[in-house]
Amino acid sequence: MTILNRDAILLASDLKAETVPVPEWGGEVLVRGMTASEREHYAMMVTEFGPDGKPTGKQVLGKTQSAMVAMCVIDENGERLFTDTDADALGKKSAKALERVFSVAARLSALNDEAVSQAKNG
Repeated sequence: MTILNRDAILLASDLKAETVPVPEWGGEVLVRGMTASEREHYAMMVTEFGPDGKPTGKQVLGKTQSAMVAMCVIDENGERLFTDTDADALGKKSAKALERVFSVAARLSALNDEAVSQAKNG
């Protein structure tokens, strides 16, 4: 096996993407896994904070799936279609469609079964 140097690691194309059919929306979307930085940002987006500003250990209900979908749906050039603020609007879309896209995004983002279950169930 090859020992990688800094440039080889930084230049590696390691983000996977998949086309996901979403008949409820009339077509398909391109979904890619999150970068490590995006996954940390996602965790902060869906974490509930108490009045003291400290994490409560709970998830923000109603935002876990839509926030991940907003972060992972991309265009043909690999650019995000949605901003973080679009998560609320996506939360008003079909639960079945959002679940389908969320499941692929979670898998591509290397979220384990326990983390995915916790995100879905709050």
